[in-house]
Amino acid sequence: MISTALSFVLLFLWGVSCQRDSDITVPTTIGRVRGILVPTTAGPVHAFLGVPFAEPPVGPARFKKPQPKKPRTGVLDATSYPPMCPQHPIQFNNYYLVKNSDRISEDCLFLNVFTPIRREKSLKPVVVYIHGGFFLYGGISMKLHDASELSAREDLVVVTIAYRLGAFGFLNVGTEDAPGNMGLHDQILALNWIKSNARAFGGDPDLITLVGQSAGAFSVGIHLISPKSKGLFKRAIMQSGSPFTSTLVNSNDDAAYGAGALARALNCPMPMMMMQGGGADAMLKCLRSKDVDSILNATASFTIEGLDGFLPVIGDDVIPVKPALALRSGKLNARELLAGISEAEGDGLIHFMAKKFYNTKDADEVRKDSMIFVARGTMITLLGIDSKRAIDRYFSGSQVQGGTKALHAAADLIGDSQLGCPTVGFAKRFVSPDTRVFMYKLSQQPSRINWPKWVRPTHADEIAFALGSIFKLDPQISLSDVRAAENFMHIISTFSRTGRMARRVIIVHYVLCAVKVVRVQPFEA
Repeated sequence: MISTALSFVLLFLWGVSCQRDSDITVPTTIGRVRGILVPTTAGPVHAFLGVPFAEPPVGPARFKKPQPKKPRTGVLDATSYPPMCPQHPIQFNNYYLVKNSDRISEDCLFLNVFTPIRREKSLKPVVVYIHGGFFLYGGISMKLHDASELSAREDLVVVTIAYRLGAFGFLNVGTEDAPGNMGLHDQILALNWIKSNARAFGGDPDLITLVGQSAGAFSVGIHLISPKSKGLFKRAIMQSGSPFTSTLVNSNDDAAYGAGALARALNCPMPMMMMQGGGADAMLKCLRSKDVDSILNATASFTIEGLDGFLPVIGDDVIPVKPALALRSGKLNARELLAGISEAEGDGLIHFMAKKFYNTKDADEVRKDSMIFVARGTMITLLGIDSKRAIDRYFSGSQVQGGTKALHAAADLIGDSQLGCPTVGFAKRFVSPDTRVFMYKLSQQPSRINWPKWVRPTHADEIAFALGSIFKLDPQISLSDVRAAENFMHIISTFSRTGRMARRVIIVHYVLCAVKVVRVQPFEA
């Protein structure tokens, strides 16, 4: 405890001194950028916050593919966090939250760069983090996504990137004015910017590792197989998600329905042939005239928490074919993959989805039939299936009568089908004589995260450990959390440098997917 207390005294002192250094500038393709010293428990790092990599996607550029940021004269101030992309407030837990007071703006295509102060002649590995949030929530200005500790402790250049969310990032009417997958195009433009500017921040452009969580892991999986992402990175880490996560993909019919529903909600004209572009100009002109809040509120009016709204679509230049077919072709943009899952991916999701209808904080009040209703409703609404067989399997047995066991049964069904199995399945199909694949399983959650007692290590629990942000989220951090964060950050660092994760081998088995992946590294504090 003494060493932990000392680290936070040093953190405070660095916080005082960092305000005095105002001449941290680097040359980039958009001009000189001024950063700032930020404190960490391992000493300060240079941070360049809110660096624009694209022209603002506003006005006529709303719903279009991003355009590179034009060079400018003078020095760009990058000393404060940028606004996040438009979204409604959310509180998944006390660590993953977006508040009403948080700044949002359509002008949101920025990235944050954290780089160690020490500048040896040799370049450092670059880690690029893509946040999750169902392509609807999240951003690089959340405290949870502060990557300064990872940079300082592991001597890495770490970049967190923003991308458009919801309708702003994924409205699809089948034309160049709203082609869909704009959020993925944002990511690709950011990766190109990082590749071109890594050296200016002390990073090695040939040693870039992509890391993504949930929807970010889906994104990383897409970049592994997309022809648009070729040559932009060397290795990949996917945390709790993959392109096989069916709730993160829309069909063309889904995309057309979403565009039409948004137009109806905002009293905009609708074209007769939505996905063929016919008559879309008038609709898009109308949608571009609406303010941000109107579009957010309209989306909420015809979706369930926005979770069945605007998502990536297969069939364009970013995702030309189904991910399974792309993997089968062997045309991969990296040959080394680390993928991971949490012990109980679905626990947090079930609590988040069901808490409005049931008292999920108190497991003793939860009935088996209520959880069957939640599980079946989730599968029908989000997956479009009513899998009685799966429900029978997860809820069978005399022990599942209610309470914690019923909550866990529903959570395991949803977590396995949408996160566990897709992650393991993608990793399995990535295996070939030319690739190296590792997996981990997270079996610890932050000590002071405000989950109900029945929630096991679950979805998004790994973020605070992986980025080291738990050191700033929890001023009274426990020793077990310190060890977990140090272990996780070292895992990311080791893999980004060497592409290896050796030692112990285990087998991961899920009821619904029943797949086996070798060379799996369990992660426990």
